[in-house]
Amino acid sequence: MTKRIIPIVLAAALALPAACTRETPAPSPPESAGTVIEYAPIRENTLYEYEGENISFSIYTTIVNGSRVQRRTDVSNGTVSTEVLQYEDGALKLIYGDPLVNFYEDITGFESNGEMLLLQEPLYPGAMWEADINSVSLVPYVDEPIETPYGNFETLIVATNYTDGRIQKIYYAKGVGVVRMSYLQSDETEIVINLKNIVEDAPLEVSLNVYTADASASVEAETRSLSLGTNADLKKILETELKIAPEGRLPLLTANTSINSITVDRSENALTLDLNQAFDDGSASAECLGKTLGEFYGVSRVIISVAGAELTTVTVTPNEG
Repeated sequence: MTKRIIPIVLAAALALPAACTRETPAPSPPESAGTVIEYAPIRENTLYEYEGENISFSIYTTIVNGSRVQRRTDVSNGTVSTEVLQYEDGALKLIYGDPLVNFYEDITGFESNGEMLLLQEPLYPGAMWEADINSVSLVPYVDEPIETPYGNFETLIVATNYTDGRIQKIYYAKGVGVVRMSYLQSDETEIVINLKNIVEDAPLEVSLNVYTADASASVEAETRSLSLGTNADLKKILETELKIAPEGRLPLLTANTSINSITVDRSENALTLDLNQAFDDGSASAECLGKTLGEFYGVSRVIISVAGAELTTVTVTPNEG
């Protein structure tokens, strides 16, 4: 009888650990409120206008290159800045930003000068990620109703806490993008900025000072407005403008002259303009051409070449650019 009992006891003992270590089913992942591209859509040829107390600014997507987006911000105090965003693997990152320089050239291929993770899927209440080494972001709400001058929205909030005590909240609405920004400073003062307007099918209006000379080499400047859409062919637009001159003045480019390339080297603060062999290399024309493009691109030197051969260099002094 004992021989029959022992196997039963052993079987029960062996079964006990298996019962104790039975795996608990993994909880279902939180339901996602939406995708990054839904909350931060790429909208070409669209001007976003924002306003807050004592400040207003606009944001425009100037270049879309694959998963990277270059944007320009114009602030009411005259400041112009450029940033590059990257959409990749369910995330949105700020990979390049310069608060002082406006880049007309495509800088989407620039090496990052400091990444910040803005959005990360899945997006749900309680989602959290490290924005950068000095901040952590949290999604406290995904359907928070807010009112703005442009309209009412159900928003996903991303609250970013910085190590110095500052708190930033960005409110995203599906199909629209950022509709509110709030910044709580370490001294407890708060800045709130709301979406004021969205202008669709709109170009970015920028100014170009065109320097031209008359027959006696007297130089004058004329300010013109350029309309630039997303991924605009700026080389072609500038070529057209530089062939136009007021009555009695000489155009910077003749009808047969074409621009081969415009290359900007920010590390050297220089621009190289390569033209075809029809270019008239008169000194006044070259000087005016250099001033015009030097100011526009914000560089101190403009190197003019013809079919790849350097012709002359024009220095743009600070009061000119």
